[in-house]
Amino acid sequence: MRKTTSAVTVLGLAALALVGCASTPETPAACGRAEGSSSALGSVTVEGDFLTEMPTITAPTHFHSTGVQYRDQVEGDGPIVLSDAQPVTLSIDFVNPATKESVALNPAPAMTIDAWQDMLPGLSEALQCAAEGSRVIAALGEDGINEEFGAQLPAYIATDGSDLDLGDVITVIDVNRVYLPAADGSLVYNAGSGMPSVVRDDTGVPGITIPSSAAPSSQKTETLIDGDGEAIADGDIVTVHYTSVNWSTSSVSSSTWDTGAPTSATLDQLPDGFEKALEGASVGSQVITVVPAAGGTATVSVIDVLGIDKP
Repeated sequence: MRKTTSAVTVLGLAALALVGCASTPETPAACGRAEGSSSALGSVTVEGDFLTEMPTITAPTHFHSTGVQYRDQVEGDGPIVLSDAQPVTLSIDFVNPATKESVALNPAPAMTIDAWQDMLPGLSEALQCAAEGSRVIAALGEDGINEEFGAQLPAYIATDGSDLDLGDVITVIDVNRVYLPAADGSLVYNAGSGMPSVVRDDTGVPGITIPSSAAPSSQKTETLIDGDGEAIADGDIVTVHYTSVNWSTSSVSSSTWDTGAPTSATLDQLPDGFEKALEGASVGSQVITVVPAAGGTATVSVIDVLGIDKP
């Protein structure tokens, strides 16, 4: 029996650690991902797409794990999860091996691995160096599923009234997309022009300094980092991280970096001025745009283009 619930209703946003890689490896193995951390999971197989059909799950009836174990039933060949700041889109299913009942989270929007902490603290280890396109079969262990969230699972996958220990649960994770953690192109030199200045920490999070001059009366945009990925086309769904600051007060009005959940939308659905600012931009780019507002002030936004999906 399979049921579905929504990730949005149970997901809290916080931070967790994911051990990343110092360079950009081409394969999970080159990144340091083991073929599988558990021989016990070797007898677990899942057939079928959880999003479109009832899957067939083969698993030992008696299974328990105290810590995180995983194996890749399918190893993808796409981009690799390299850091805790990397946004991913996942399909996640929880299976009770004793009853074969399962519950699927509705696919969540792109979120960093950090953003899953309150719900699945074991996800970090299970997805370390995993590639886009992978199907990971994991046992997250007694502490790898948040206790408050885990208390909801018996209503879905232990409907016969039997006890369900969180260490008994098998988790199936489809890594649908892996996006850039931040703009990764080439720095672009811009001559002094009265624009705000931008610095970045070691994870790419921007900090914005507003000049003492008056805000411009028309929109101004500069490319700060020139990405070498695919260029944005009409109708594309663009995934971006951004920070917006008020010119007059220097206060942050909004930032996807703070939530760990970048925005994914078509250009015309993004905040005011973003569509014009991102015309011709490519994946891996970072732009800064200043959009005038009433009263002589303006909104300054620094935008990182993390990925593109076709409609």
